[in-house]
Amino acid sequence: MRSRASETLSFGSMPDLKPRKSSDRLTPASPTLYSPRSPSRGSSTSMRGSPTPGSPRPSVPESPKSQLVAGPGDSGALTRQIETLKSKLKVMERKRLNDREKILEMQEDNKKSIKLENIVKRLQLKLTPMHEEIQSLRGKVKELEAENIKLSDDYHKNDDAIEMAALDREMAEERSETLTLELETLKKKFEDLELECELLREENSLLSSEEKEGSSGGDAGIVLRLEKRNEQLEAALVKLREVYNSQEESLKETQVALEQEKVNSNTQIINYQQASKKLADAEAVVSDLRVQLDNALGAEDMIESLTEKNLELSEKCERLQRTIDELETLKELNDELEANTVYREKQLTTEIDNLESAKNEVTSKLKEYEDRNTYLESAILKFRDLVQTLNNEIDTLKTGKEETEVSNTLHDQTKAIDDLNLDIHSKSIVKTMDLELRKFESQQAVNHLGIVKCYLPDEYSSDEQSIEALLRTERISFQTDLMVSYFEDRISVENITLNAKICIVLFEIKTVVCVMAEAMRRSNPQQFQKYNSLFEKVDEVATNLRRHIEDLRKEDIREYEVLKDLNSILLGLQKTNETYPGKKTSAFLTNNIQAYAKLSLIVAKALSTTCDVDQLKTLEQEFSILSRTKVATKKLESQLQELNNQENITEFCQSDLDIIKDTEQRCVGVVNFLVSLSAKLDENKTNFGPCLIHLDRADGDDIIESIRDYVKKLDRVSQITLNEVQHIQAIPPPWKVHAAKVSELKEVEKKQREEIQALKDQEKKLTQALRSKDKTIEELNVKVGLLDARLSKAKDNDKEVTKLKKSLEHLTAQETSLQETINALKQKLTEQSTKLEKYQRELREPVKAPEGKIMIAADASVISLQKQVESLRKTVGYLSKTSTSNDLACLKPISYHRGKTRSLVQRYCRILFRDIRRAVSEFDLITIQQPKASQTLWKPPSKSKHPKVYRQIESIENICDQIHNIVSSCNV
Repeated sequence: MRSRASETLSFGSMPDLKPRKSSDRLTPASPTLYSPRSPSRGSSTSMRGSPTPGSPRPSVPESPKSQLVAGPGDSGALTRQIETLKSKLKVMERKRLNDREKILEMQEDNKKSIKLENIVKRLQLKLTPMHEEIQSLRGKVKELEAENIKLSDDYHKNDDAIEMAALDREMAEERSETLTLELETLKKKFEDLELECELLREENSLLSSEEKEGSSGGDAGIVLRLEKRNEQLEAALVKLREVYNSQEESLKETQVALEQEKVNSNTQIINYQQASKKLADAEAVVSDLRVQLDNALGAEDMIESLTEKNLELSEKCERLQRTIDELETLKELNDELEANTVYREKQLTTEIDNLESAKNEVTSKLKEYEDRNTYLESAILKFRDLVQTLNNEIDTLKTGKEETEVSNTLHDQTKAIDDLNLDIHSKSIVKTMDLELRKFESQQAVNHLGIVKCYLPDEYSSDEQSIEALLRTERISFQTDLMVSYFEDRISVENITLNAKICIVLFEIKTVVCVMAEAMRRSNPQQFQKYNSLFEKVDEVATNLRRHIEDLRKEDIREYEVLKDLNSILLGLQKTNETYPGKKTSAFLTNNIQAYAKLSLIVAKALSTTCDVDQLKTLEQEFSILSRTKVATKKLESQLQELNNQENITEFCQSDLDIIKDTEQRCVGVVNFLVSLSAKLDENKTNFGPCLIHLDRADGDDIIESIRDYVKKLDRVSQITLNEVQHIQAIPPPWKVHAAKVSELKEVEKKQREEIQALKDQEKKLTQALRSKDKTIEELNVKVGLLDARLSKAKDNDKEVTKLKKSLEHLTAQETSLQETINALKQKLTEQSTKLEKYQRELREPVKAPEGKIMIAADASVISLQKQVESLRKTVGYLSKTSTSNDLACLKPISYHRGKTRSLVQRYCRILFRDIRRAVSEFDLITIQQPKASQTLWKPPSKSKHPKVYRQIESIENICDQIHNIVSSCNV
């Protein structure tokens, strides 16, 4: 492009036109306007040019023949010499004009070469700081890349921190779930403790009501039992406090961890702000460099490279913006996590407050119940005092009055009072039975739930009927106790024998059922499953007993039918007991002894009160020894309970067990004896003689003495120690064994799940590592692509540098050729100058006078020639001056037309010259390149070159139109 510009300048250059105003100077014109001068036109114009205003115009004669006076021969020779000289002058003038043109071209070439050298120097001076700036920019780019790498590392770290925060959140949720489960378990434990407290209170109330004549030893046992219960309750409360403290500590630890995560996120945000500031500084530096590159001349390629770098930096900025957005999302997630933790803490505090409030309510209710129990106990004591007072008054009235009528009336009143007491007592018994049934059903439901919890849903079906059979046996024992209490109360009123027999049958049913229940509790899981068939039989017994209890509540009882039904039930249970054998424990034997002793006392009291015979009245006093058996058996029970452990069950030695069994049999014999006696009394109501004979013949005294002996033995047995007791290993119930197996299976399952979770965590870590490696590979591929692009740009720059070197070499070759041409022209000028001097010398030398007549004519011709030579010299000087000052080769020869159009043409020419001068002063060489495919940036019109080119083309077209108009007017 630069070589073409030099050619256009050398081709289109012309000498400066000197106008009338010295201030206006024309620059070289463009090649589109002016054509190269022809020598013919130049010679004609040089001969016909107008002189300058200061110099006088020389007069050139039109015909030299008019000035010659000599003869025809001499004049012809002179004219020939003059014509030859004129022709030589013309040739010389033409050569000189060509030489001048060549000199001007050489000068212009020299100027261009100087300009090019200056441009090269300027470019070198500008390129050195540009190279330095490029190196600095490369260093900054490397720094930015390093910062980008750091930011990417920080981004990965932030990703890891987010993942860790998510894992912490999941762990916190799991902890909260575990805490909720623990709270639920504690609630359930608390409810169980409440139920136990209620049961203990009921037992205390029952014991206080039943034990009117309790000994100090029994009270001590009850106190010890209550103390143990209180200790268990205190231990449960301590555990609850420990759990609450552990929960608070765990919540505090989670809060501290979340605060640390918040501090880390704040530090990351500060680092990000610093990186954004550095990016802003880098962008400012890039903008400054952009301005410097725009101001640089001929640095378009550098601008393109900088724009590409700017695009890269903008892409980096976009990436950093993305990282900013991601960090902002991370911050939002952190805020959400903090809010969730605060909300969870509030929920936990509210739950704890609710639990505490519930606990306070329960304690207040317990206090209210205790106050109510104390009030009821006081009311019962008052009622007892009233009953005793009434009985004392009745006794005093019986003994104080001797008259028969008064005694009869009193007897009728006492019967009416007894009837009323019976009605009231029956109603109270019915109500107590309802209450006891409900309490027992609730307790049994709790036991049922405790047993069912030990089983899984699939495994509960195999043992469901056996569990129901066990619960039915307990229900039957409870129902027998209720019926025994009812019939014992009826013994003292009516039909002693029948009610006593019903009580005996009920005792036997209870013994059979309790033996079966104990066998079921001490069986293994395989044996426990065999009791499924027992459920139907026991269920029938329970329904029958429930039906009888309903009849008792309605007071629609038939003793004979009840006795018959109970005997059939007893036979069926004995048959089933043969298939499912069991053993009687010492505790069960002691309970039986107490029950039979109580029944015998009740029967003896009833016989003594109903009959007027003296021997029967002393029965109650004689059988009062049985009350001592109750005391002895209670001592045995309390000692056995004290010696019992969780691992072992205490039992008496075989000899002691034999004594207890014998006492039980003796008590049964006493009851049978009294029942037979009452039956005979019922048969012989009018004649008591056979009954007395039977009483005398019977072994009543022997029985009483044997019972006394056994009571003494029981007292000795009650003073046992740990060495005299046999410890039997406690067999856990089958459902607990089954539950232990299920818990072991669950633990194994839990361990397997933990292992699976660990494997999943390892898999997640490996996938994360693979993803990070993939990201690094992608980044390396991007960097490799950038390096390839830079290498391609560097290769393009190298190619451009080689092109510039070639152009410089071409210019240097042109300079050498131009210097050679200049030297050759200088030699020609020297030769021509020597020739001119020769011609001048020849002209200055005087011509020799011819002989004869032609002397006068010769002198005249010489003078005329001298004048012509002088005029020619003047014209040559004038032409030389005008040729140096004005170049009118582009103009047509001046025609001496005289008319109206002359003034118009002159005016148009002046306007044209003015426009040409302005265009030449404003015109400039512009190189326009085709835009590259990658260069798609928009440039403002002030920085683009196309508008300038369009303006120059428009001005050239205007000048051409003016020239065309002037030519057309001149032709007209």
